[in-house]
Amino acid sequence: MNNQGKIESFFYRSLENQVNDKMLDDYSYNIPISMLKKYVKSIIDIPYEEFLYFIISWDYPPISTEDMTQSSSFSASEIEMCSILSDNDNPGYSFEEIGRLFPHYCKSQTEYALRKYGENQIKTSKQLGLVFQYYSSWYLSCFGYVYKELNEDDKSAFIARSILRDPFYGTIIRDILTRDVTINNYLQGLSPSTIHRRSPGIMRILKYALNAAKKEHIELHHIIKLLPPK
Repeated sequence: MNNQGKIESFFYRSLENQVNDKMLDDYSYNIPISMLKKYVKSIIDIPYEEFLYFIISWDYPPISTEDMTQSSSFSASEIEMCSILSDNDNPGYSFEEIGRLFPHYCKSQTEYALRKYGENQIKTSKQLGLVFQYYSSWYLSCFGYVYKELNEDDKSAFIARSILRDPFYGTIIRDILTRDVTINNYLQGLSPSTIHRRSPGIMRILKYALNAAKKEHIELHHIIKLLPPK
């Protein structure tokens, strides 16, 4: 399969959906870590430029408020989420149950606070390509198992490619290929104070893509501008 075919398969989530389905069907299923690591390696070995060329014609759905990242701790959505879910045998969790897994971050133990914290972190994990939802439960994806075994450079390379599949980040990166963009324009429906609060977390994730492009000397349309709350 050529690089174009590999990228297309990655965007359609062909392999990961197959493995994730097997994980759901059989709790004792042995996840093929070695095969998945080779697959992830083959994906991150594809030049980033080819991913950027691919997304020019990718049909992203419209951005909704559900896509607008709200993460108070990136680590909790990233490596800590992978470690905690795998250490607990990945049984599937509700938002509230996920919140209870992070008592060191979620200081308030009210049902509402736990549910909101869990929801915000796990949805960010999904945007990174590390978890998936099945009905009302959330699971570590097969890529989440592999991710925690990657070195730091490969982790960054994976996230830079994985976020391009997300409607929110993919749309922003596609737009910045041709023009300067302002984050506020992608956060329609949020109050200025909410935009101000969410922007640092959004920028942190976007920098994975910006750094991957910079590494290959790809010029994007300048710095993403953040407007202060009015």
